[in-house]
Amino acid sequence: MAKIKVFYTEGYNTWIVKEPIEIDTADYTELEGLSKEEIEKYLTKNADSMKSSEGDEPNSYSLYDECFDQDEIRTKEYNNEVSFQIELEN
Repeated sequence: MAKIKVFYTEGYNTWIVKEPIEIDTADYTELEGLSKEEIEKYLTKNADSMKSSEGDEPNSYSLYDECFDQDEIRTKEYNNEVSFQIELEN
């Protein structure tokens, strides 16, 4: 008779929505003339090197940091997946 170790594993994705901040394209000229999709793509790639909306110098407190520090307004978990892993002992 063999003994089996049974491990329960669970995984899921979490999306967190935070309070928005308001920025003016006059302060971020690199965003002027871009479409909504282009701005979202640009911010995703560059927000960590952009100055915060409060006027701090780049790389000291970035736009990314400012957005990250906002309060959560919604959290959603989805794609919950459960499985079992085993380890056989002889």
